[in-house]
Amino acid sequence: MCRNSISVVIALLPILLGQHVGLAKEAAATEGEGGKSHELAMKKLLSAGVANMSGLLVEMKSKDVRTRFYAVVGLSEGVKTKVALDAVLSALNDSDSEVTGMAAYELGGRRFQPAVPGLIALAKSKSIARGNAICALGQIGNPAALPALIDLFEANDRLGLVSQIASSIRKIGISSNSDRTRVKRRTAELRKAWKDLDSQLMQIR
Repeated sequence: MCRNSISVVIALLPILLGQHVGLAKEAAATEGEGGKSHELAMKKLLSAGVANMSGLLVEMKSKDVRTRFYAVVGLSEGVKTKVALDAVLSALNDSDSEVTGMAAYELGGRRFQPAVPGLIALAKSKSIARGNAICALGQIGNPAALPALIDLFEANDRLGLVSQIASSIRKIGISSNSDRTRVKRRTAELRKAWKDLDSQLMQIR
């Protein structure tokens, strides 16, 4: 199916409606029931393919967080069309950080270029999902994300987050001398700060 065939999807909706609806709910419901039942539900969700798109789009609006979470997975892993990825992109604005984090993860894995502005906004937020957004920007590799990533690199000193930012900057690559200077200067500052912290920790008895 063509990734851009929105008109085809719309034409097929009357046929697709009612088919495979609720698979995301089934995956969510079996999450705590043990590995086999949950794995089976996930396989059904991911193998449903385009025929399940309408149902998954409905599940994206569910009040249940886990249902929305698995709908994101199903749309990205099972359907993979542009229409589906546009729906995953909308999940970056979900009220739950697990859903937004999974949306960022999937969009990065698909290297979905239209997601870059939304991922930048999530990366700059205080959400616990921002690490996923930062990693996704590195996977997509769009240089448009570089200014925001360098700003974040300069503004943060948390080891885990800084490591993710640095990795994404490296993947995208730096072409500007001024950007390279900023990154090198901040890297030197972080090395000194962490060396000082390490020295202090060594003095604790």
